[in-house]
Amino acid sequence: MFEKDFYIKSKEVAYLDSACSALKLKLALKAFEDVCSWGGCGGKRTTHLYSSKVEGYFTNSKKIISQIINSEPNEIIFTSGTTDSFNKIAQSIFLHEGKDIIISSLEHNSVFFPFYEKAKREKYNLVIIPLKNYKLDLDTYKKIISKKTSIVALTMASNIVGGSVNVEDFIKITKEKAPNAFIILDAAQYITSHKIDVKKLDCDALCFSGHKIGAPYGIGVLYIKKESLNKFNYSYRGGGTVKSIIFNNKNITIKYLDFPQGFEAGIQNYSGAWALAIALKKLDDISYYKIRNHISSLIRYTIQRLSEIENITIIGSDLEEGSIVSFIPNNKKFSIKDFEIFTSLQKPTVAFRTGRMCADLVCKQLNIHGVIRLSFFIYNEKRDIDIFIDILKKYLRNI
Repeated sequence: MFEKDFYIKSKEVAYLDSACSALKLKLALKAFEDVCSWGGCGGKRTTHLYSSKVEGYFTNSKKIISQIINSEPNEIIFTSGTTDSFNKIAQSIFLHEGKDIIISSLEHNSVFFPFYEKAKREKYNLVIIPLKNYKLDLDTYKKIISKKTSIVALTMASNIVGGSVNVEDFIKITKEKAPNAFIILDAAQYITSHKIDVKKLDCDALCFSGHKIGAPYGIGVLYIKKESLNKFNYSYRGGGTVKSIIFNNKNITIKYLDFPQGFEAGIQNYSGAWALAIALKKLDDISYYKIRNHISSLIRYTIQRLSEIENITIIGSDLEEGSIVSFIPNNKKFSIKDFEIFTSLQKPTVAFRTGRMCADLVCKQLNIHGVIRLSFFIYNEKRDIDIFIDILKKYLRNI
């Protein structure tokens, strides 16, 4: 489905590693090149043709993205990706009240580490929502959320446990029990196949990465609701962030611009921003309903084919809402490393992922050392799964 829209370098490889990084959209890379070809310096400090063209692309990028996720353009900043977004939040937000930062056990280390360091550095309590039957335990969350809670960070879809997270339930409880808490959502694995409306979600912040939706590497979106901006000290300083400088004898007084310019010091990834906007618009134009149905059908088929094989544990529940299937082979003779090598020698072969997926919290809770993960995007078809299953069966016959 939509294979012609992507750069697929080899027909001999079934690509099932989109949760790490999606293959790239031709439209997005053309958009990247269009901006780079102007070569000028964006920003509002210059008015010549080359500069204004680049700034126009940058401004329109925010307009396109805001229309799709139902935000305002000035509620969006571009970052280098989801990891950068969470680090910016952790470094820049200041907490007026409360001593608890709550994250879930499903979080990627890109969420876990920045808030772990913030809690340690600033003497906050880091509280982790446990799992129950592969889902976040809502009943436990009701007990740990309180007026002491300052930040709640939740993934909308784990990169290791299949399915998705019903964040609406957690947001509702948060609004009731900790109305001043700052809620940030990780949509990196979710936006690939789900429509997002930040106003309906009523979160304070949301982030995702461009490379997971077919855009280039090193570009991401951080949405922050304008009503929540009073919780930030902007920690990025430099060109394009200054409102005024007053020199009074030996005293210097600097006033900085507000959000989003407060996070946009120096040259921005103008070409990446435009490419991300074009990639997201492509998905929206295809229709998230169509994308979701297609990926759900692949998930169902994967589970069906894996059920043909004995001694496999699938990690997750309600898998059809997600875009990954992770499993653990329980055969004691099975070596994941040997299987990777075996797969690489086959033609056609399969690109997939093994290990802990930078999700150490969930691996610790589930007492697992790693998984085999298959992940899907709109260019995948059932034949990709068939290739993987055939190789898996062949490997099992040889051990």
